[in-house]
Amino acid sequence: MAVVYMKNNTWEIIHKKLSWINKAMSLFQWFDEETGKKYYFIPWLGEVQQKEKNTILKKLWTTYTIEKTTKWMIVSGIEDDTNENDILWYFLGLLLIYGKWEIKGKELNSIKIQIPLSGQHLAHEESLDVKIHILQQKGIFLKADKLINKNGMVYQISTNDYELLEIFAQWYEPVEKFEKITKREFTQEMKMSLIEFIKTNTEIPQEGKTEVLKQITEWTIKLLTK
Repeated sequence: MAVVYMKNNTWEIIHKKLSWINKAMSLFQWFDEETGKKYYFIPWLGEVQQKEKNTILKKLWTTYTIEKTTKWMIVSGIEDDTNENDILWYFLGLLLIYGKWEIKGKELNSIKIQIPLSGQHLAHEESLDVKIHILQQKGIFLKADKLINKNGMVYQISTNDYELLEIFAQWYEPVEKFEKITKREFTQEMKMSLIEFIKTNTEIPQEGKTEVLKQITEWTIKLLTK
């Protein structure tokens, strides 16, 4: 089922601080009783993925490094800064570590993030639900599901919201440049067809037509598939 969504404002996306990226990198914590130190780790990460992530992090932010230890894949270079309040950075951080870009050719179609939900990881589910809801209220749409994969239960976040994909693609350009973002062109075509239909259809009442056309023309439109 397709749902049309309209909004009359834009999402403020330009921030330079990385505190929400830090929150994503430090999602899982471990306290070593022998050394008395706290570590941030990434569950289920293999050595091949470790090298791939480090290459990406080096191109984007040089403070982060993922190191293999006898117990976990440990993240170092995390800054303790909680002043910035930008949830988009947070989800980009989750995407970099737990996610996948769904690409066909050079076209970015969607993103998918799978976060482990076992033990202490369960505590993050409610917090993630809240953050997704906040974005939805701003007109940025993500979908959350609980799934079972080969490693156990995961909290999967997925989206093909072209506005969000364009934001993430812009930030990810130092690593890879996508030539096309799916759905924007199609949505714009549907928008123009809708405007033309309203203008030319004589059966549509004239009362309120001007205001409706103004909103459709000026506001952001999205076609959401459920």
